[in-house]
Amino acid sequence: MGDSGSALALETRNLVGKQRWEAHCNTVEGFWENIASYLEPYDPCLLKLYQDGMPVGDALGGRIAEKAAARGSRNYQLLLKLIDKGAELRKTEDAALLVQEHENIRRGLENPQSSPQTRSCRAEQERLTEARDRTIAHAVNSTLREGEIGVLFVGAAHDVCRHLDRDIQVEEVKRRDSLRAYLAALISGDPYDLRMLSDDLAPKGAPGQE
Repeated sequence: MGDSGSALALETRNLVGKQRWEAHCNTVEGFWENIASYLEPYDPCLLKLYQDGMPVGDALGGRIAEKAAARGSRNYQLLLKLIDKGAELRKTEDAALLVQEHENIRRGLENPQSSPQTRSCRAEQERLTEARDRTIAHAVNSTLREGEIGVLFVGAAHDVCRHLDRDIQVEEVKRRDSLRAYLAALISGDPYDLRMLSDDLAPKGAPGQE
């Protein structure tokens, strides 16, 4: 997301305050440790990686992942580790939709929260998210083969699973509703709720080790 992503992160930090933001960063770190532990037992050569925001795959996608990982993204750092072990990164998104979303977010950040422009941006964001969900699902449906294990990294705003083919068995490592509840508590929720939801995202270990 570039500058828009940085601006959005800064706005969130300012909104939640320093102490809550630091706790959130610790939760995020634990969350990615959890994901890494979950994937550890699987043969990396069977893993086919689908990443939201990734309009290309293979070597070019790997270079994009390297840049994001160098900026500190735990998501992309894990992605690179899996690729290094033999996992394959696949094209997941339509670049044109990503550009549209980038511009829509930029417009939303430039206007007051209650303005008609911002309300219009929210409606457009819902449309773009739905379009991206369908695109991501199509990428998985059309490229994931028998015997392969697809790993989809996607934000809590998305609902890709409902668009996947019925013969694809889905296991959510973390439920979408839990992530959305955590994000809501981060912004405006009760500290107790935030702590409980944070515990739900903490490392649990690999399958069979809990």
